[in-house]
Amino acid sequence: MTTTANVAFAVEPVGALDDLGREWLLLEKSAQPSFFLTWAWIGTMLETIPPTVRPLLLRGTSDGRTVALGILGDRDARRHAVVRARQWTLNATGDPDSDRVYIEHNGLLAEHAVGWSGLMEAFATTAEVDELMLPGVADPPAAAVLDSAGMLHRTESIPSFAVALADLASSRGDIATILSSNARSQLRRAMRRLEPLTLEAPADTDEALNYFSTLKDLHIPWFVRRGKVHAFVDPSFERFHRRLIERSFADQGVELLRVRSGERILGVLYNFRTGARVYAYQSGFVEPEDKERPGVIAHALAIRRAWEQGAEVYDFMAGENRLKTSFSNRTESLNWTTIQKPRLRFRAERTARRLKDHYRGASPGEPG
Repeated sequence: MTTTANVAFAVEPVGALDDLGREWLLLEKSAQPSFFLTWAWIGTMLETIPPTVRPLLLRGTSDGRTVALGILGDRDARRHAVVRARQWTLNATGDPDSDRVYIEHNGLLAEHAVGWSGLMEAFATTAEVDELMLPGVADPPAAAVLDSAGMLHRTESIPSFAVALADLASSRGDIATILSSNARSQLRRAMRRLEPLTLEAPADTDEALNYFSTLKDLHIPWFVRRGKVHAFVDPSFERFHRRLIERSFADQGVELLRVRSGERILGVLYNFRTGARVYAYQSGFVEPEDKERPGVIAHALAIRRAWEQGAEVYDFMAGENRLKTSFSNRTESLNWTTIQKPRLRFRAERTARRLKDHYRGASPGEPG
């Protein structure tokens, strides 16, 4: 039996990707990770990062076996023009542009008994590293453990929404069965208004990439019209996802779904799938005309499809909006945790942040 106590951890440069890929895929079989910890995602990240970004590898071994793996983005950060820190970022590069792909359901790829202590020890004993960033994790190291180790820390928790598809069994995947009466009526009216509706899936990788291009063409103007930053603002986002689709479409790790009303395209969904979980990752929709709800319709059809294919969870992921709160019957928190060694500059930064929040009228209970 593997426990954290008998695992030896080491940090080393990332070696040949073919060798690491074989090791990663072998560990996936016992770790049963989220999609974001599969080699499909991690390998794509390592293939597409700029050559100037050189992440590290955390490896945990027990009795000659690899039982834990993680990528550590390694960078020098500078904040407020004066605060400098060398950061490790778990399973991301630490580079703001490269990390626009936005990892969630993060953690170590590890056998189930392996916890955070190995990573924490590696961080604590690497003198030149100042900060450890844990983006999108469900269960970060406990605050009491970090306090006892003398670490500074702060966590931003964001609600994450999902549909437990077993609750739709009586309606054979119809999301309307768990909606409020008002939301159910709105969904029915929206669907009747745009009938006939079809949900289409690409036949091969080339067609999947064409669907992704359509998603981009719909996604960007929707955000621009609303004065918001869209997902494609940096070219690295599209480069990453085109490579991910090339790697994973044939293995059904990614799915692109196109919704039509007659001959009119309403939108495209870009989802991931691993095990019995579907992750609703990105989308692009037409600008709706009066009382049209293309996003609601698209997800309702995709949820039915997920149920029909035997999925157990349709995961809307982190962030809150009206559709997610209306459709979901499960909620959890994902956490973005920053752990710092007790450097004087970090204490000064925290004090300055608290003063700034105070004068802006922020709640004194907010993390520093």
